[in-house]
Amino acid sequence: FPVTIIMESAPDVTSGNAENFGKVLERVQTALAVPIQKELGIDMYENLEQRLETYMYSDMYEPTGIQGLDTALGGGLARRQVTLFSANSGGGKSLMMSNIGANYSRRGFHVLQLALELTEQMIDLRNSSILTGIKTSEWKQNVAEILGTMKAHKEAGAGSFILKRIPGGSSANDIRSYLKL
Repeated sequence: FPVTIIMESAPDVTSGNAENFGKVLERVQTALAVPIQKELGIDMYENLEQRLETYMYSDMYEPTGIQGLDTALGGGLARRQVTLFSANSGGGKSLMMSNIGANYSRRGFHVLQLALELTEQMIDLRNSSILTGIKTSEWKQNVAEILGTMKAHKEAGAGSFILKRIPGGSSANDIRSYLKL
């Protein structure tokens, strides 16, 4: 919104007419005003049957393809929600994300994997290993097989699987900026 306000206000500011400054102030105040929420949320005692029926036929969860994880999550990762995986360093978070991303990609979903710690090359080789079944320690001897398997996945309808390293010290705004590309 700041860019819009500035662009809309430019003629008023450059006009030299002091009365126009009030218009600029009004635009800024309107843009910064916090709207009052009027929707109170779900009343747990009202329309329960209707809500449960709606939930029953909706795709709220997308299975990850990892049975133990899907069971623990009630069917998979919930759509339109953020799921946080937390563990100590070396606890398998990146490996889990690589497996989930590979499973979703093979099923035709478009996947973006943002790496905050490991290098793109390390995760790329790991993802290739997961997608092809070839160990990361043996990739150099199996380049042709890796190429063939990846091509077969793509031809079978795999979605995109994009890997992007976000530099250390980046903020949520840096990630948000990348996502807007």
